[in-house]
Amino acid sequence: MIHVDINVLEDSTRKRRGGKGSEILLQEIEAGRIDGGVSAWTVAVVYYFFVKRGLNDSQARQRTKLLIQDGKIQILPLTPDIIRAAFADTRIPDFEDALQFHTAKANNAEAIITRNLKDFALVQFEIPVMTPEDFLRQWAARQRGQP
Repeated sequence: MIHVDINVLEDSTRKRRGGKGSEILLQEIEAGRIDGGVSAWTVAVVYYFFVKRGLNDSQARQRTKLLIQDGKIQILPLTPDIIRAAFADTRIPDFEDALQFHTAKANNAEAIITRNLKDFALVQFEIPVMTPEDFLRQWAARQRGQP
């Protein structure tokens, strides 16, 4: 299972330029070809993004539910132990990123997929950290039987 950072979902919610890799990754997860998960925290933040873009509560809930793909992407728990570990981890400069990292670690993620490589630089030896495009290239090579 890969851990999908919030900024990958943000590419989709905000239709950001350069977000094609994020779109493809999410489509592969939705199709069941890639096993992906997001922190429970991420779901709330995505909903918030939709409300800030002007959607009402009902619309934001529906769009968030669609983006999280009705169960195709795993919702990973945010536990007190994960929160404590994130507070204690001074290697990651942003608390939200620390939550993402410790959620991925607690759930034995094979990689963290993010647009924000720099904030994970000091922990990438514990869990590989890569962009959606880099992950998709590696994944496609594995599908073709290449190392």
